[in-house]
Amino acid sequence: MSLNERSSQSSSQIQQSNAQEGSLDHVLSVLAIHNHPFILVGLTAQRWMGSAGNLTNTCDILIRDNSIDQIATSLISTNHWVLYEPGADEVDSWCAGAEFEADIVLIRHTYTNENEFLFLCLWTESTYHINVDNVDKVEVPDVYPWQIILIESAWHPALHRTDGWWFGPHLNPDVCSAHPHLPITAAAPRLITHGLPQGRSAGHTQKIFVPSLCPYLDALVYHKRYYQKSKPGLAVESGLQISNLTRYLYLELEGQRNALLMMMEEDEFMETYLNGYKRKPFFVYGTKEQDGKNVLLSKRVQKWDPNSYPDWCREKTKDSQN
Repeated sequence: MSLNERSSQSSSQIQQSNAQEGSLDHVLSVLAIHNHPFILVGLTAQRWMGSAGNLTNTCDILIRDNSIDQIATSLISTNHWVLYEPGADEVDSWCAGAEFEADIVLIRHTYTNENEFLFLCLWTESTYHINVDNVDKVEVPDVYPWQIILIESAWHPALHRTDGWWFGPHLNPDVCSAHPHLPITAAAPRLITHGLPQGRSAGHTQKIFVPSLCPYLDALVYHKRYYQKSKPGLAVESGLQISNLTRYLYLELEGQRNALLMMMEEDEFMETYLNGYKRKPFFVYGTKEQDGKNVLLSKRVQKWDPNSYPDWCREKTKDSQN
């Protein structure tokens, strides 16, 4: 069956999947059989790091150098995946993505939900520049990050503020329950994911991880520096992730910056990058009555600085956090 034929399956066929069944349980089981952790990387992983990057149709997994062939063979034997070999026109395209540069790329042979990952990209430790067994990692709730949540809460820019001012990405509700001083807006709202696939079923015991922020940024910097010619898609994608993580975790702020540079191996590159980083302007808007008419108000502010907010906005913002 061709990709176009699979894409044209009727919605009734797609809706047959069980919402409680993990669509990637078989992948988790294969890794468990090979005594291998499930470590997400790439654009999917960054959404568990609080970065509002796009969710693509690609699932990127970090694999030990000496296990990749065996794991790929086992995945193909599940009959869910086949080896994908892109044509020359795809590889040479100006918009070719990093998925074409992975060590092994698999494409779905069967699927039950049009929102499932289409590609499974297996990256070796050598290529991705992360060691599977030695990297600090953080457990995440699932493979699919339908919500943007910062799981590694230590990197939240407002977690330890004492003035009650809150900004930045949402946190896992479990973390918020352990920090009663946090505002109600700190926790990610409950998201109804009816019809969306989940990667792991409730009864599956295999854990899912993403790398900790510092070693992950070290790897992204490596890609950006050394893969410009050999893997340009990965270099571009990694540069985008560096920008996204800086933006959404406010890494250029002094407290974040100092802690980050102290723990990174690529600290010189990152320090230069943060020195030149320019945050996009952010404005708040309101109205006031003047001469019987509503007049539009606007003010450029810095989200982390309550003193940059005008009086007509500051109290409203503070009330919404309580």
